[in-house]
Amino acid sequence: MGDISNGVKLSVHDGVHNLSLHHASSRAFTGEALGAVGTAGTLNEYGDPFSTMGT
Repeated sequence: MGDISNGVKLSVHDGVHNLSLHHASSRAFTGEALGAVGTAGTLNEYGDPFSTMGT
């Protein structure tokens, strides 16, 4: 874990999984803020760097 702050982050992340929550994902679309209807885009499972569930 390296240091205590990494241990805290890991404990909180896994504790939230125990509450049945998933990772904070994001979806990116090439060249546009939002894609056209029906466009899948690219999914990043850990896409929110500001959420405990995204890191």
